Amino acid sequence: MDVEVALYSGRPNPVFRLRGAEREEASRRLGALVAVPDRSAPPGGLGYQGFRLRPASSDGSSDAGAWEVGDAGDEPTLAGSSIVEYAVGGGLVVARGADGGVRVSLDPGRELERWLAERSTRALTEQEIRLVEGSLASEEDPGSDFPR
Repeated sequence: MDVEVALYSGRPNPVFRLRGAEREEASRRLGALVAVPDRSAPPGGLGYQGFRLRPASSDGSSDAGAWEVGDAGDEPTLAGSSIVEYAVGGGLVVARGADGGVRVSLDPGRELERWLAERSTRALTEQEIRLVEGSLASEEDPGSDFPR
């Protein structure tokens, strides 16, 4: 599973890969989310926006379509369309379907976002870590324990 840290506009964002147990844990966390009815996806902006998760194929490319999520290993769908990306940030998780459909879920306490942030340090510079850390600390958790 490829994870993009959404930091920049106009230049490439840092990307890292979740494999093995980390990938399984991310899938478990995504599968446990509960959709929020009548909630639209938040608009984008500048600066840190969170994380974008996409499946990775067995040959290492990112063009693998949807992936399996959840305890039963069911492929997630969104009104009959496979989910091809999750955007995690600001206490929300937005699932995007291959057909453009969207499902929004809550990320209570930003737990999934914080879990991803802990793993992102291997792909980030010190300055980028401070940007992510600052965003997580400024919203809901003034005592962030984001690793340095």
